[in-house]
Formats: sequence, structure tokens, C-alpha cells
Amino acid sequence: MTAAGVKGLALGFDVVRPPSPGVAVLAYHRVGAGTALGVDLEPSLFADQMQHLVASCEVTRSSE
Repeated sequence: MTAAGVKGLALGFDVVRPPSPGVAVLAYHRVGAGTALGVDLEPSLFADQMQHLVASCEVTRSSE
């Protein structure tokens, strides 16, 4: 199964059985490394995602 297929399946599962309340931990493999890998995010997209999270979620650092 492709990565896109796995992501689509996970999204469908979350619709059928919503995740329980709790904490979500985000881990980024690479940001701005310039590779073609799916785990390497463009810095501008990473910044957009961080802005969205700060605007819509309670964000804390792992050191807190």
C-alpha cells in the first residue's frame, strides 16, 4: 500500500471512530533538507502548519 493509501485509510478510520481526547505528539523527520522524500517538508509548508496549530490548538513544547 502506498503512503497516500495509508493516510487515506487512517483518515477514514478517524471518521468512523473518532480519536479519544488526549495529547497528539507531532514529529517531523526532515524540514528543508531538499530531498524528494515524503518525510522532507518544505520550510514554508512547515511554517504554515505551525501557524495553523498555534491558531487552533493548545500548543506546548516537549520541555514543558
